[in-house]
Amino acid sequence: MIKLGCCTALSGLTAVKKAGFDFVDLAGAELAGLPLYDVECVADRLQQMRLPCIGIHAAVPPDIKLCGSGYSEKKIKEYAQSLCAKVKRLNIRFLGIGSPRSRQLDDKESRETAKAQLCFSIRIFAEELPDAFVLLESLNKEETNFINTMSEAYEIISSVNQENTGLVCDLYHMAKSGETSAVFTDGLSRSIRYLHIADPDRRRYPQESSPAGLYELLKDAVDRTGCEYLSIEAVSSCMEEDTASGYRTMQKMFQKYGWR
Repeated sequence: MIKLGCCTALSGLTAVKKAGFDFVDLAGAELAGLPLYDVECVADRLQQMRLPCIGIHAAVPPDIKLCGSGYSEKKIKEYAQSLCAKVKRLNIRFLGIGSPRSRQLDDKESRETAKAQLCFSIRIFAEELPDAFVLLESLNKEETNFINTMSEAYEIISSVNQENTGLVCDLYHMAKSGETSAVFTDGLSRSIRYLHIADPDRRRYPQESSPAGLYELLKDAVDRTGCEYLSIEAVSSCMEEDTASGYRTMQKMFQKYGWR
């Protein structure tokens, strides 16, 4: 059975729980800015709400460079140690590495050097979180100019070559990049541990009017990868309304495909 979650800031926890989601996915950059005591309070609150934190999105803020200009191994290690000490208190399963501005490259920067730097950064996080998966996410070209397809992300993860690393498959970015289920080769599919979804139109919460191709891509992703965790990662103008609507829409999709 697939579990359905929602990516949110801490301010959206009540709305996510009220809507009925199975779990929450919190922003790493927000948690990184909190004292450890406050993170422990968050963990206590989630336990009381019976709302587990399965994933972390937006793991790295723009001032911490995963690769390219401004990259510093020292800063990466310090940030990874600090963040991971906090998210361990939440018993997460997945740490997603998207963070578009942290991997944006200047036009003249070497892609090969950037790949080596990104691999090092992922390894550092993976070493700090041995009991969770550190997952690279491909992002569409409107957000960043480095690692824009699932195949490119798979190449990086293959080079990292650590058991607790893999891929986030974000169907929003796939749709924006024009990718199809043809990318789900056997090797790549085995690397996918976690799914994200949003409507390609302005990254809204999924709706029944969302393109049918989005849900067909979702079905193919689930069938090929066997992923058990799907999280909505969308932009909201009203969390209470959007989470409720998004949850209802996804429940209908789950029933349609026999996942619930």
